[in-house]
Amino acid sequence: MVTGIGWAKPPHMGWKDLSWGGLQAAKDRRHPLASVVAIFVVVAFGTGYLATQSVTIALAPAALAYTMMAPRFVIIFSTFWVILCRPGFELIKTTVGGVLLTEVDALIVLSIIAGSVILVTRSPGMHEYRVYIPLALGWPAFLIFRLIEPATDTFKFISPFLDLRLLTAYAMALPALLLVREMGRERAIRGLVLLGYIACTVGIVGWILCNSGIIGLGQNSFWSITANPLVSRPGGEILIPIVICFAILNPQLGQLKNRYISSALIIGAVLASQTLSLVAASVAAVMVGIVISRKQVPFVRKFVVVGALAVILLVFSGVLGSESRFNLDARVDENSAQYRVEEVDTIFSKFAGDPFLVAIGSGPGSVVNFSGKVISVEKRDTHNVYISIYLKTGLIGVLLFLTPFAYGMWRGLRCQSLTGRSAGVSVLAVLVLSISVPFAWTVSGLTVLLLLSALCVTGLQETHSIGSRLPVRTEKSTASLSSRA
Repeated sequence: MVTGIGWAKPPHMGWKDLSWGGLQAAKDRRHPLASVVAIFVVVAFGTGYLATQSVTIALAPAALAYTMMAPRFVIIFSTFWVILCRPGFELIKTTVGGVLLTEVDALIVLSIIAGSVILVTRSPGMHEYRVYIPLALGWPAFLIFRLIEPATDTFKFISPFLDLRLLTAYAMALPALLLVREMGRERAIRGLVLLGYIACTVGIVGWILCNSGIIGLGQNSFWSITANPLVSRPGGEILIPIVICFAILNPQLGQLKNRYISSALIIGAVLASQTLSLVAASVAAVMVGIVISRKQVPFVRKFVVVGALAVILLVFSGVLGSESRFNLDARVDENSAQYRVEEVDTIFSKFAGDPFLVAIGSGPGSVVNFSGKVISVEKRDTHNVYISIYLKTGLIGVLLFLTPFAYGMWRGLRCQSLTGRSAGVSVLAVLVLSISVPFAWTVSGLTVLLLLSALCVTGLQETHSIGSRLPVRTEKSTASLSSRA
């Protein structure tokens, strides 16, 4: 919330910030919406069941009625599950016309309807996104354009729907932006960070349950647990570096009420996942944030961050915890690192000598036959998000894909508030992470990246040069402004 000439200190984040009552506007709370919604849902479900005798089909009009009556909650819940559900392990799956659909697809459709309701009934101003939205829609439009004249003479092709499905992240992000515009940037960031802590908790719980023998190895909607060593990776893992950036640079928004619990959840999630790239990307982004916000970050926090960085570097070099998966020297020689290198080499060799492919790619649905020392399989993508985009849409596609995120990051880093700068640094962390981990090549991960970069341009009225001191609101300045008014 902007007050006076600066940003008012936001309250600590609590669980009730995402509750139904906490997210409803004062106008909505004055009406008995709960009773009205319940009546409409029951009537819609009953009518649908009497007409079809099918519970599944009857849920459709009931869900539609609920969406029309409670659009905010539908968008919030849909965003929650789209981000936290692990891709490929959705709870509900059905085939319609030969196309596999899940509850995630249904939630995205309902979110679009809910966004339309908000747009018509409340007409929230979207002028802040007049540059960002056209930039964000550039790559989806180009990917659809590449359906024309695919490179069938060089690559094998399967259904392009698998690649085009990624565009549903853009459809999910648009109604979420409408809600963000109503909620305000700080509340939206607290909600996104809270989702990150939920993901941390899920990863830790999965590791504890498997380590104690209560559950076995495997994958489901909530986590992926593998052995040698025991690793637990939750859905929504892409949120962890975002939580780290905000927790260090902006504790008011990035920590729960108890900072020790916040620290324990972050450290526990990192140790449970043992994702080296995640830690490296977070460290790089935090250091950039410390440098550009050096006048706003307290000295003690800088000292703690530098000390933590020294310990992390010792772990990376193998001096400490040489047996862990964070030992960079040992990981470089592992198959996982060589696997990623062979992916990149294979794509570049396929494109060599063909300027047409280099410029606009092979098109959606293309499959590459990887046949190297480590990898021997047909795949439609790689671990490197940018190489996957390069495969489908070439260098033009890579530039179009990165443009909205680079714009959002630039606006965030130049923002006058530490909140905007933290958001910009978080975008940087995800972009760096995407070099070796394909989180952003999924609907859930791309939804997070779109929302985060859009938050960088939300509520920004002025920008200052990087490293400048932020204006501080005081009671005297506020009183002076009030008297002038």
